[in-house]
Amino acid sequence: MDENVLKISIAGMMHDIGKLADECAMEVSQDYINNHADLYQPYFNKHHTHRHAVYTAAFIEQMEQVLPSQFNRQHWGLEDSFINLAAGHHKPETSLQWIIAMADRLSSGWDRAQFDAKYNIAVTPKDYRKTRLVPIFEKLLSTTTAI
Repeated sequence: MDENVLKISIAGMMHDIGKLADECAMEVSQDYINNHADLYQPYFNKHHTHRHAVYTAAFIEQMEQVLPSQFNRQHWGLEDSFINLAAGHHKPETSLQWIIAMADRLSSGWDRAQFDAKYNIAVTPKDYRKTRLVPIFEKLLSTTTAI
């Protein structure tokens, strides 16, 4: 497999690991959070948002000895370091970070109303590429609330 495809794929799978790290009370110093907030977190209404992005970076750094060595190897694939690719999805600055950001937004149904109105209106099977993937849990939730 191409190194760049592998790097982007793994970063995409790990981009929200900071949510778990934060919930599980992984120790991240306030200095680390402060020093990385501008790099990974958007700034809105006079404060940084999406705290989990910094926790994703902290997780990758703290787990360096456990994760495959390529993750922290300099010049692995194109452009971004692995840590910036995984943690930069809420403040993307490069084309590779935008790949992760758009995948994150599409998978979570970001702007779902606009997306459904524009792309998911009576899509025929031959236009399957225009259909948003619907997570099975979304279907389960709508089924159980109807009962």
